[in-house]
Amino acid sequence: GASCLEGAPKEASKVDQVLLKEHPQHLGASLRMLRRRLVRGDYVAAAAEAHALRQHYPTEAEPYRLEARALLAQRLPQKAVEVLRAGVDRVENRHALLLELVDALARAGDDAGMRQTVEHMRESWAGDTRQIAQAMAALSRGESSLNNHARALRAARDAYALEPEGTYLALAA
Repeated sequence: GASCLEGAPKEASKVDQVLLKEHPQHLGASLRMLRRRLVRGDYVAAAAEAHALRQHYPTEAEPYRLEARALLAQRLPQKAVEVLRAGVDRVENRHALLLELVDALARAGDDAGMRQTVEHMRESWAGDTRQIAQAMAALSRGESSLNNHARALRAARDAYALEPEGTYLALAA
């Protein structure tokens, strides 16, 4: 596949283009093309393509995540929140989407929604200290972006207490 061409982006892109001509909804090739669009800053097209892709793959997390990132890059956090919530409802492995949702809620200025999402994550992942530490780290970043520095520091300390080998205290710096 195109993954063997990772060090050769032009060739990998050509392989994906050929693959997509033969299989227009090929998930791997479509996701790689989407990521390239995002890197190039083509956010509007990336959001539209990700939206179309998630219609074909409604239970795959990555199209939701990439569409949300494209929307956030366009400064459309509320739309990103809607996309991520739709993904959380449809995707079985929703861990990454929930972490992205915390960020999108913070960017939308919804601090209550952000905290509620993290609390839901803590309840759902009870006993999984690594995932809870990641949730607390996401909360720390969100609180910091909302200039709630005391809350950000508390969340970073909670993340560090759960997973000391993590880099969570750097979040509070």
